[in-house]
Amino acid sequence: MRKTALHGPALPALALAGLTAFAPPLPAETPLAVELVTAHTAPVFVHFELSGSIEAAEAVPVGFRAGRIVALPVQVGARVEAGQVLAELDPTQAAAALRGAKAQADAAAAMLTQAEQALTRAAELTQRGAATQAALDAATEAALSARSAQDQAQAALAKARQTLADCT
Repeated sequence: MRKTALHGPALPALALAGLTAFAPPLPAETPLAVELVTAHTAPVFVHFELSGSIEAAEAVPVGFRAGRIVALPVQVGARVEAGQVLAELDPTQAAAALRGAKAQADAAAAMLTQAEQALTRAAELTQRGAATQAALDAATEAALSARSAQDQAQAALAKARQTLADCT
């Protein structure tokens, strides 16, 4: 028996040749199906039919404190902008209430002026010893009461102004 030694590049080539004999065959590539289409330009019309109810995007309830409506410049279903007048109420009662509130505010301001003057006189007299501490305390309380009355009158005046503004 004869032994032959293989050296160099022959050994790997021979080993690879033996392995490829056992490999499965590769599948052939399947060609892709291609469809040819001709493009044309034409308008596209889409028709929808829907059923349902239409509602406003924003619904704002509007109410009035009191009064008779004298004008409605906006019709039902009309589009309105912010600040647009929707309705006008009769301002007669609100204007009268505003005049009364102004008169009360003026009277309260006059009473406060008198009370502050009386407090100043009472303080001077008390410092000279010509008046008692009780008189100074009474003048101080009268001034505080007059300030409170003026604050209330100013609040009523602001409310009357707002009521008149709410007529529009």
